[in-house]
Amino acid sequence: MDSNLRTFSAAAALFLLGCRAGLPVPAPVTATAGASLLPVHDVVPDDRAFTARIEGVAPPRLSADAFAHRVSSDVGDGTVIDCLLYDKPIGAAGGVFAMMTNLLEKTASARAVRWISAGVFGDRPYLVRSDTTPVVAPNRALTVAVVGFPMATVACLQAGGGDRTAFLRIVGGFVRSLVFAAKAPVITHRNLSISRFDGGPMGFGDSDVRPLATSGSLEITRRSGFSPRTSTEADAIDLIDEVEVDPAGEIVRSRYSRSINGESKVQLKVERVQPRRYVVEGTIDDRAVKYELTPPVPMLGQRATFRARADHLRAGSTSPLVLGGFCMGETAPQTSVHERLDDTKDGKPVYRVSCGGADAVRVVVDRDGSELRVFGDDKRIESERVLTSP
Repeated sequence: MDSNLRTFSAAAALFLLGCRAGLPVPAPVTATAGASLLPVHDVVPDDRAFTARIEGVAPPRLSADAFAHRVSSDVGDGTVIDCLLYDKPIGAAGGVFAMMTNLLEKTASARAVRWISAGVFGDRPYLVRSDTTPVVAPNRALTVAVVGFPMATVACLQAGGGDRTAFLRIVGGFVRSLVFAAKAPVITHRNLSISRFDGGPMGFGDSDVRPLATSGSLEITRRSGFSPRTSTEADAIDLIDEVEVDPAGEIVRSRYSRSINGESKVQLKVERVQPRRYVVEGTIDDRAVKYELTPPVPMLGQRATFRARADHLRAGSTSPLVLGGFCMGETAPQTSVHERLDDTKDGKPVYRVSCGGADAVRVVVDRDGSELRVFGDDKRIESERVLTSP
């Protein structure tokens, strides 16, 4: 079991450090709102769970079942884009993998990854993967994109013809126009980053802070991406971290999960039972674990870690900053060490951050202590912030 399953700061942003082989990764596409090339039609289901607009040669077909709403749009040349809307968040990478597997199960050994990408539609992160498979037609493709929302998930697919740019334009326009009837959670702060391997976007990290009715706040981080295994194969990896912190920013309890190709690998619950005493319980690779953590320093959530690093910057200290944090696995409690380096990146300070046995990473820091960029020593894999609010 690797010791870097989890850290509460920079190292966790590089969950794709397991990348071993290159995939066909296209040049990044900025999915900006552009002019529609086809007629645009209103999308209003009977239950009015949402409203939207989508391109197509004719009005879309709408249907629904107990699991999802379906919007099917004919985009010409015999090509249809189908979008499924689920009323809960799901892992984006696992969602792509599940749709590919369900549709191409009988030809799984014959298909190969054409390209993988990640980006942002407006302020919503997406993952997209295209596979070549003979199940559609010789040398044709199945392309699937999954888009994350705080209280929903949108999964769109296109079989056969159609090019990448048109697919992203149509799906992006649909996503930007979506308005859900359900009330969105109150979010007081958000950071969104894109992970890249050799310059190609392969995943995203989406973190937000939500106030709790009692006191303190809930910090939720979702990371999804693909880790290449060969030149034509990639594993879908999803991480979800829900951390409740008290008003001082110390961790009260948390839930952490990690899945690969839709299969749960880690499910852990952490509970503070006394000051600086935590009980960890759950499963790792289907094996039950339960143990105690007694960290020597306070265990801080993400925002408190940022504040501590900002204070360290303002003080001009050259001594390493030691903060409470822990790397998940069956390890003893760990401290995270943040060392201010002499160099800068685009005028911003750089820290070297290590936690337990995990590989150290370099972090380009904003003035509030948050992470602008995170990268390993070889700089082949990096995570870059693309959106922050407020």
